[in-house]
Amino acid sequence: MRVSDDLSFLWRRVSAVQEPLFRFRELQRYEPDLWEPLVRNGLLNETPIPESYLDEKNRWMLVRQVNGRLFGVEDSDEPNGFEVLSEDDVRQYCFSPSSFADSLRQCNAVAGKGLQESERFIRLGDKRISSKDTLRVYLAIGSGFLDSLELRLRALARERSRSARVVVFPVYPDLDSATEELLEASNLFVTDFDTASFEINWPMSLGIEKSRPQHALICEGKTWRFIFDGEEATVADSKGIRFLAKLLSKPSEEFSAFALANPKAASESFEVSDMEVTDTASLRRYKERILDIEEELEEAIAFDREDEIERLEEEKDSILKHLSSVSGAGGRSRLKGEREKARLSVLRAFQRMFASLPIGRVHIESRLKTGYTCTYTPESGEVWKVDFPKSS
Repeated sequence: MRVSDDLSFLWRRVSAVQEPLFRFRELQRYEPDLWEPLVRNGLLNETPIPESYLDEKNRWMLVRQVNGRLFGVEDSDEPNGFEVLSEDDVRQYCFSPSSFADSLRQCNAVAGKGLQESERFIRLGDKRISSKDTLRVYLAIGSGFLDSLELRLRALARERSRSARVVVFPVYPDLDSATEELLEASNLFVTDFDTASFEINWPMSLGIEKSRPQHALICEGKTWRFIFDGEEATVADSKGIRFLAKLLSKPSEEFSAFALANPKAASESFEVSDMEVTDTASLRRYKERILDIEEELEEAIAFDREDEIERLEEEKDSILKHLSSVSGAGGRSRLKGEREKARLSVLRAFQRMFASLPIGRVHIESRLKTGYTCTYTPESGEVWKVDFPKSS
């Protein structure tokens, strides 16, 4: 197996589709130090396998996902026509360009949002480099990443701009001399970034020194390093500080209090949206189905249909397990009670966290919205660097 030392394959794939998929076996062909940080930072997320899809050898692969475990078979030259696949064979990851752009912004104090394009470069935003000067920053992923690169850079260089500009590449580009001369004359620079820390390697002529961010929340084991307006403090680990880290990492995005307070239940057992549709009518339909199953079981037992008996008993157990998780006493829907319990749990966790927060409390409280949904809305130009525990 050939192991490569750059991620150019990833950026070519990103150029072609909105949310590109990568097989785990494909990622293994590259140095772990390159792609594992993308997984840790949530830019490559494991995603469910479809029922079937066409693999790279143009052979149909049939895949199933049962209770979170993956398995499948693939056409092959085996005598029975199929080859059993392992979980690693069918595991796949989805890359999120928007999350990637947000990570670059957070790690480099670049104020901006979205994936707006200019000359087919993504406009990351602006970085203040002095009291008067602002640097305009672009990201070189998007449609046609490797096609007509010099032409696109020249078009961007010809745009009128009083600010210096930087185009950030995942892999430093090999440009012809004519393009390099035009970029230099236009105060337009190209650079790359560190794939582990996501820190941009700013051109030396811009005089940007690597320094600690103005706003940051960084996990350091049992404590968090909290930086606000350049002032630094140490905060003890707690539910509240972990909730805050999630909100700061995705500014202006709504998180349900239930998902914050019950991350495992929200992702593995049932979603809040599932609870919302499990109202009284839904509970009644589940109970009616159980009665039907019991009648069908009596008939299946009478005729000794073992396969049907096993199927019906599994369906009944599954329904009963679901009902026990989403209903309260007397079979009533417990949605309201669960949501209220989560709201109060998250609110109290934030209150305890604020009581021990030595800096930035007033500002964060003013920008934080709590309730059944929670959101942190930053001020214009406010950028946070957030580092989670490795296990998060």
